Amino acid sequence: MESKWLLVIVGVFAFFFILAGIVVLALVSEELTPKVGVIYIRGEIAVDDSSGFLSTTHSSREIVKLIKEADNDPSVKVILLDINSPGGSVVGSKEIAYAVRDCKKPVVAYISELGASGAYYIAAASDLVVADEDSLTGSIGTVMILENYHELLKNLGINFTVLKKGKYKDMANPFEANLTSEEKEMLQSILDDAYSHFIRDLKEFRGGKIDLSVADGRIMTGEQARQHGLVDELGTREYAIKRAWELANQTGKPETKDFRVEKPFLEELLSSLSFGKPPSASLMF
Repeated sequence: MESKWLLVIVGVFAFFFILAGIVVLALVSEELTPKVGVIYIRGEIAVDDSSGFLSTTHSSREIVKLIKEADNDPSVKVILLDINSPGGSVVGSKEIAYAVRDCKKPVVAYISELGASGAYYIAAASDLVVADEDSLTGSIGTVMILENYHELLKNLGINFTVLKKGKYKDMANPFEANLTSEEKEMLQSILDDAYSHFIRDLKEFRGGKIDLSVADGRIMTGEQARQHGLVDELGTREYAIKRAWELANQTGKPETKDFRVEKPFLEELLSSLSFGKPPSASLMF
């Protein structure tokens, strides 16, 4: 009788051991199955996402982290950037673009509805740019938005006194009179520098394919952008995934693996509301 129960116990342990082995093998097999790593670039780009309670900005540092994670994932054979963004911070856009440029694995950018300015800067750093024919892209340029309430406050009888050390310390102060011509020249030189770096990098990323005569801030459709060498091909998201799969020399039906910024539910809900607003005197692509 004891030997009978011993056999039963051994059999149960053997069953669960085999079952556990099957589960582990399935998980390992799934983990090693070749995939397209998808990274989503949504909304306004900023260096961080702490600019407000109802901010719609997307942190460049978080996106760079996801790019590196996908690039180091053994199951990911190619990375797809799924872009729907108007651009944003000069530094933030550049950080992401350089992370894309430095990837060991091939990168395909897909522009759906919007991939303009800093978002296009990021797309241009990839190995292949696919856009919907009716997407909006381009807007290659830099802009600085300066708010000024001087006349309004003056009419309301409100005055401000600014104490400073340094002639230009309060330049672009929204409570003071309009900029002097000298101050405008100084700020314009900052815009010129950022723009020249934008063009320099586009030349590196796109080589002779891009027609820089349209790098004047204009917005273009995907079709127009293709004609001027800003994008390589036109198609749907599914087509972009297919092209990414081919670029990675993979066959069969492509599988995808999403890499997303994890946010608390409430923060994710609030960020979906379009209440974001760039700060005054911000330098943006």
